[in-house]
Amino acid sequence: MSLMFPAGLWLLCVAAGIAVIYFLRMPRRRVLVADLAPWLQVARAGKRMSSERRTMISLAFQLAIVLTLLFAFARPFFAGPDGGRLELVLVNLSASTRARDDTPLKVLEGLEKSAPAGPSRLDIEKGALQTMIRALNPGDRMTVIGVGARTTIISSGESEPAVLDRDVSLLEARNETAAFASACQLAVELAKNEKNVRVTVIDDGSTDSADFTALNNLPDAAGKIRCVKVGKSAENVGIVGFKSRKKFNSDEIETAVSIFNSTRQPLKVPVELYLDGKVQRATIAQIGAGGTEVVNFSIDYRRGGTLKARLAVQDAIQEDNEAIDFLPAPHRMKVALVTREPMDEKAANDYYLARVLRSDTGVEGGFLAAADYQKISQDKRALASQFEAVVFDNWAPSAGELPPCHALFVNAETSEIPVVVKGVLGDKPLIRKWDEGHPLMNYLNLRDVFLRRAKDLQFNDRTTDVVAELVSSPLILARELERHKLVYLGFNPSDSDIQFKKELPLFVLNAFEWFKRGVEPVTQIAPGEAMSIPVDSSWKSVTVQLPDNGTPQTLDVPPGAENIMFFDTFRPGIYRYKGDAETTATRGFAVNFGSGRASNLSAADAIRIGTVDERGAILNNRADATSLNTLVEHHASASLWAYFAALACALMVAENYLFHRRIFF
Repeated sequence: MSLMFPAGLWLLCVAAGIAVIYFLRMPRRRVLVADLAPWLQVARAGKRMSSERRTMISLAFQLAIVLTLLFAFARPFFAGPDGGRLELVLVNLSASTRARDDTPLKVLEGLEKSAPAGPSRLDIEKGALQTMIRALNPGDRMTVIGVGARTTIISSGESEPAVLDRDVSLLEARNETAAFASACQLAVELAKNEKNVRVTVIDDGSTDSADFTALNNLPDAAGKIRCVKVGKSAENVGIVGFKSRKKFNSDEIETAVSIFNSTRQPLKVPVELYLDGKVQRATIAQIGAGGTEVVNFSIDYRRGGTLKARLAVQDAIQEDNEAIDFLPAPHRMKVALVTREPMDEKAANDYYLARVLRSDTGVEGGFLAAADYQKISQDKRALASQFEAVVFDNWAPSAGELPPCHALFVNAETSEIPVVVKGVLGDKPLIRKWDEGHPLMNYLNLRDVFLRRAKDLQFNDRTTDVVAELVSSPLILARELERHKLVYLGFNPSDSDIQFKKELPLFVLNAFEWFKRGVEPVTQIAPGEAMSIPVDSSWKSVTVQLPDNGTPQTLDVPPGAENIMFFDTFRPGIYRYKGDAETTATRGFAVNFGSGRASNLSAADAIRIGTVDERGAILNNRADATSLNTLVEHHASASLWAYFAALACALMVAENYLFHRRIFF
């Protein structure tokens, strides 16, 4: 037999003190004297026991009471031959454990709020863990493994119930799906060096049995694997995908909302689209039973903000009824039109290329004379900061003065486009063909465009695309370099009727849209995913503002870095960031979680773990379906203190009845 609190044996000093007190109160030796009173003789004859014997019996009772209370306090127990048991518990912490299965499905109207009913699946899981903690035997230990996309050890080999109970009370559902395969492999590794181990899986029924295959590698001594299911099939509708993108050659944003229906009947669900809290669009989505429906919205792209899609329903999981995305503010490209001669305001209003630039809402234009451009051309950093694209009209700088950005050359010779100008083609050259699939040719038809003259070009470079060509010469060329793009127009628009047609402004618009095109900016990531934040060359640090007014985080920018990584993205919401020289955070990204697996609340009937035969059937099922009521195990060894306490109470009652009331003494 062992003691849980061996230090309680120091209380034996109390028993010694009681014995000393009793010995001090023993009756003194009496001297007999003559006594003729007859009634005194009768009193002596009525005594049943001497005072000395009565005191010793009372002392024995008191010592017995103290010893039994002392052993009850020291918590004795009988340890097994191999010591205590290790309880390995795998608990599901995925997003589906937020479900409140008793919540009825209901379409909300107006400002009506959702009213969840019943405990969440996570609350039931916590109750199951606390039940197991109360059932621990002295010497037993427990390891709790939290299962999400990341496997986390909540408590490792802990034997103190108070510590385990505290750790369990802090558990929260994550915005992740449960990856039980890696968690089961970890459990197998932890069980290898243990002699007496038992594995328990607490799941909400949303996990497939195939994810538990690794548990079949547990030692045979581990026996059956207890499987506790806390969830039941519930009705739920959730947004499993939400993304926005700008339409090409348009001032509109297109958003796609993917909605999953886990119920057994088709539903009509109201879907609303918000921008910065204001309703922009609304519709009714018809979703089949167990199906997914995609709803598309188009809104004007005039400003940025927070996009939010919302389902106006009450169901088991309220969190998946909303999804967010970050919409960056529309970007206006900084463009300069460089001409040989300077232009005043009146000349700019009359010049066809200037009018095209001013009519394009996607660019922010300015005008430069060739002489003014040459003054700033040596400072490449200044050029890159002031202009994102330059249009050279009938004039081009030397190779050393070319800008480090996108460029459109109109009837201007340049070494950037590797062609040789052999001369000028007259007599109204004909456009033979054009590449309708190239971005520069979107919505263009050059069949009715006539030229009076054009350059005679010799082209031998395969890195440059021929977008349009004459019978004997290329006409429009495009080249894509590592960081910028170039377009070359081999004729003067004033020598063609294109200046009077829609093809010229469309061509310039297509050129700027092609310049802007590149890798789509990342505006939305999943929880826990690392975010690559693009930084300006002048930034020394970046401050990231967390959702819900969380404490901002400041990241240092290494010299020469173009991006820095931000990892603390586990909380859904809008993250905004700014450089050290900026006062307002205008850039940002959204952390949004959507998963059909997390929104599907059709709980599995049972879990099967074992060896799979050729047909995929499990031969020997090691999974033991365990109810919450059977998790409590009563062991006499762990409850010996209660028997000692009960014996002490019985002795006190007997001592009071027999001695103090002097029934027999």
